[in-house]
Amino acid sequence: MAGATIRKRFSAFAFKQEATPGVDAIADSPVLADFVLGEGSYTYNPRMVEDPSFTGSLDMAPGMPGAFEANITINVPIRGSGAAATPPAWGKMMPSCAVEEVVDATGVAAAALTAGTVTTGTLGTGFGTTAQMYRGMPAILAVNPVGGAILPILDYTAGKVADFGVTFGAALSTSTTVQIPPHVLYRAITDETKIKWGTLYVYEDGLVSKFTGLQGSVRLGLTAGQSGMLTFTYRGKMLGNPAPAALPTALTAGSAQSLPIWVNGNARFGREVMRVSQMSFDLRNNIILPPNPESADGFDPGQILGRAVQTTFDPQRDTTTQAANIAAFRAGNSRSLFARLGSVAGNRFIVSQPAIRQTMGDPGDRQGLSINQITAEANLADAPFFLASF
Repeated sequence: MAGATIRKRFSAFAFKQEATPGVDAIADSPVLADFVLGEGSYTYNPRMVEDPSFTGSLDMAPGMPGAFEANITINVPIRGSGAAATPPAWGKMMPSCAVEEVVDATGVAAAALTAGTVTTGTLGTGFGTTAQMYRGMPAILAVNPVGGAILPILDYTAGKVADFGVTFGAALSTSTTVQIPPHVLYRAITDETKIKWGTLYVYEDGLVSKFTGLQGSVRLGLTAGQSGMLTFTYRGKMLGNPAPAALPTALTAGSAQSLPIWVNGNARFGREVMRVSQMSFDLRNNIILPPNPESADGFDPGQILGRAVQTTFDPQRDTTTQAANIAAFRAGNSRSLFARLGSVAGNRFIVSQPAIRQTMGDPGDRQGLSINQITAEANLADAPFFLASF
C-alpha cells in the first residue's frame, strides 16, 4: 500500500457472473480465475435530487445525491488462453453483453467435400444437417486450395453447404478437406436465459470498489500490423463505499499469452480483399437501470433492451473494386465481412458478420492514398456478430 497516495498502475479487475442478478458473486473472496488483464475507469454518476426551496437570497439550495448509477469502461487486449477450447480470461465478461460463450472441445474431424464451387463447399462425413449449426465457426481447409486456408463458415444449409466468405481461384472439389478445430465461439444472442449479470471488483493500490448487477456492451477494435482491443462498457450498482483492501498477490501478467498480431491474416468485405488500417465492431447495446423504489438503490440491475451492431473500416480504394462497391452501396445490398488474426493455436481469432449493410462510404486520405471511410450495420437478426477463439 502507498499510504496517502493511490497509484493507478497498481490496479486490478476481478469479474464474475452472478447467480442472482444484483447479488455480489465474488463475496470478498476473488480467485485467480476471476481476474482479467486490462485497464479502465469508472464514474459514480449519482442521480442528483434538486431542492427547489426558497433561500431568501439569490443562492439556490444545493442538490443532494440520490442513487449512484455506476458507469464502467474496461479495455482488455484480445488474447487467447493458449488452449484452443479453453475460454480466454475475458470470456466470462461476454454473457453480460448478450454474447453467448459456447465451448466446443472436439470440433469436427477433417473430411473430404462431396462437392464444391468457387465460393462454397458441401461438407462430408461427420458434419451435421441442421441449418446454421456451424455459422461463425472457424474452418481449416487443406489440399485445395493449395497451401490451405483458415476461414469462417458464414452460412450453412441443411444440405451441408458451407459458405466461406471468399472467392477461390479454382472451385473447391472432392480433394478439399475441411476441419472445424476445437474452439470457443462467442455469438450475439437474444435468449434472456443465457444473458447474465456480473459483479466487478476494482482494486486500486489499497482500496477496492465493488459493483453489481452489471450489464453492458462490447466493442472490438483491430489495427493492421498490431493487435486488437475489447472495450467493455457496463452500467450497474455501486455496492457500498470504497474500502481498504490489499492488491491481490496472486495476480500476474508474466504468464499471459503474447498478443496476436494482425498480419498474414484476413480482411474481407463482400469476398473482396481489403487493405485496411483499422476495423471496429461495436455491439451498441442499449442498457437501462429499471426504477424500483423497493431496491436499496432505487433501481434494479442493468437490463439490455436493444442492440444495433455497427462496423467501421477504412479500405484503400482501387480501380478494380470501387465501382462494384459503390453500386452495392447504392443498391442497399447486404454483404459479408470477416477478419482473422493470430497464428498460434489457442491464440487465434476470427470475427465475422454474415450480412451487413453499408450506411456510409465517404472518400478519405491515408498517407496520400485514397480510402473509403465505411460504416455499416448488421442486417441479420440474431446473427449480427461472431467471434471465434481457436
